[in-house]
Amino acid sequence: MSFKSFLKQRVTIQRKTTTRSETGAAIDTWADLSTIAACIRPSSGREVIINGKRTVISDHKMYCFPTNITEKDRVVYDSKTYEVVFVNNVMNKNKHFQVDLKRIN
Repeated sequence: MSFKSFLKQRVTIQRKTTTRSETGAAIDTWADLSTIAACIRPSSGREVIINGKRTVISDHKMYCFPTNITEKDRVVYDSKTYEVVFVNNVMNKNKHFQVDLKRIN
């Protein structure tokens, strides 16, 4: 089985831009950067209390061909948004990326 046949999901990479309002306040917006073939798989999950509220945090691995993605980006798949935690160019071979993602529900 080829690596390409493993990438059955279409995900959108988004990048944040920050602009200033007329009053000088920072305004963050997310814009689509690219849509790529990938595979997202869960790796772990846990429940934590954030601001007094029970919250589920799940970690995932995303596999894809090398692309323009950084730890400042996020990934959207199936109406779910994932924070990019780490981008690993596996063995620095430029063959594929393993991207660590975090989803907070």
